[in-house]
Amino acid sequence: MEKIDKEKLNLIKIAYLYYSKNYTQEEIGKILNKSKMTVSRMIKKASDEGIVKIIIQLPYQIDKNLQQKFIDTFDLKDAVIAKNITNEKTLNFLGQVGAYNLQLHLKNNDVLGVGGSHTVNSLVRNLIPTNSYKNISILQLMGALEGNIKPDNSFLITKDISQKLGGKGYYFSAPARVNNKKIKKMLLNQRAVFKKIRHLW
Repeated sequence: MEKIDKEKLNLIKIAYLYYSKNYTQEEIGKILNKSKMTVSRMIKKASDEGIVKIIIQLPYQIDKNLQQKFIDTFDLKDAVIAKNITNEKTLNFLGQVGAYNLQLHLKNNDVLGVGGSHTVNSLVRNLIPTNSYKNISILQLMGALEGNIKPDNSFLITKDISQKLGGKGYYFSAPARVNNKKIKKMLLNQRAVFKKIRHLW
């Protein structure tokens, strides 16, 4: 057992009362004859010094080392590399992990751009319906592919996400591919909604 001084002992005691015994900061202050502000500072210090380590139990396992290598290699802000330890169908597993992380990070006034794919459609199916976000914009970032009327097309995905998250959908009512630049320019400039999409994005 490591030797501890009086200050560290007090930090451990306060952390124990707060996290393990569920005492409030006011109750701890009365027990130890300290102000609530002092207790609050000591709780933070216990965390800063590693006396308290908070572990968030995710609904899936991650590969931390590979995840960090991925972030470093591709200069990303964040990434998730999840382990499919239950041998669930890959498409549904990716949809569950994607939906969980989207709703974990999404916040008021965010702009979410979506395309169309089987994986994104799986994400949409796994979203938990909510109206807790304010002023969320969902943008369809690609037009329709020829003959693509399946559930994984970008129009339906934009609509479904907007409904599940209580956001406002902006739809790209045009073909995904055109034959020349003049047609492209005409399509992008003739509708106010295209200008709104370009402004938001």
